Amino acid sequence: MDVTKYLSYGMVFHQQIRRAMEAADGKEWDWENCLPGPMSTKERELVMAIAGCWSKSNHNNGCIKFFTDQRHPFWSELHQPYV
Repeated sequence: MDVTKYLSYGMVFHQQIRRAMEAADGKEWDWENCLPGPMSTKERELVMAIAGCWSKSNHNNGCIKFFTDQRHPFWSELHQPYV
């Protein structure tokens, strides 16, 4: 596994997601992108962990879809008020 490649994908996706969230300005938002497959489960999980997103499949030879929205635990916890 080329860890550097998947770390980079995760960081780019994280930046894209943060921009989508900020552009929504408190309203509902969503984001999706894809990477070429096939991809191992570990590679897919690394991207998801860094980016804060989900993925549908790691066995597709075409596009591996990654997606998220304000309900993802990473992004929803980011805006929880402190009590």
